[in-house]
Amino acid sequence: METAILIDILVQLAALEEERELFSVGGRAAEHPAALPEIDREIQRLTALVPDPTRRRLLRFRERGKRAVLFAREDACEGCGAVLPPADALGVRRGSRVVRCLQCGSFLVHRPWR
Repeated sequence: METAILIDILVQLAALEEERELFSVGGRAAEHPAALPEIDREIQRLTALVPDPTRRRLLRFRERGKRAVLFAREDACEGCGAVLPPADALGVRRGSRVVRCLQCGSFLVHRPWR
């Protein structure tokens, strides 16, 4: 799979996982009962498109109840706060390569402009 396509899928997964967490933790699931299953279906659909080694890693994170794909914030992992090496930070900002956090192992992507 082409790197740009994989990164695009990972960005979508990060946004969906973040949205799912907000619904679950924020108590909005009761207000919109159909939203969580819909988010879960979309996460499953996108995960199925990812190449096998990456998919296995994504599923392992989810089995442990953790988000597998996180946004990098100010060149640091949004999950554990570890600062990225300069080359990895640049790769995340440019969207030119798949980067994993050296501390927690999450996949890191750049938050798209809204």
